Amino acid sequence: MEDWGLKALSLGYVDVEEMWQELSTQQLSAGQIAVLLQVTRPTVLVQLRKRGLPIRMRGGANNVSQLRRLASSDPKILDKPTKQLCREYNIQKGTVYQLRKQMTRSLTSTTATQKDESN
Repeated sequence: MEDWGLKALSLGYVDVEEMWQELSTQQLSAGQIAVLLQVTRPTVLVQLRKRGLPIRMRGGANNVSQLRRLASSDPKILDKPTKQLCREYNIQKGTVYQLRKQMTRSLTSTTATQKDESN
């Protein structure tokens, strides 16, 4: 069993949660985090999932997650032209379409929930 508190302190973090939060936002893959923490990749994946933190895929920086976070706080960002989003976030057109579809579903679901709660 890993002593995450000790690992966090040795890397200069205040606590375990700060360490995982910070590592997950540094655009590191689970494998890179594993090397840094001297644990296995599956151990890192378990810890990230346990905390609900984003997991970067092996292929490169997860620009889709970055765009998704921005769109969650400001859905109008997806109103930009598809080509512009592709250039800015280095993603494919299909990914933009898929993200728009997901965000539309999410907004529709949220609106329906709010209606139910107000009744």
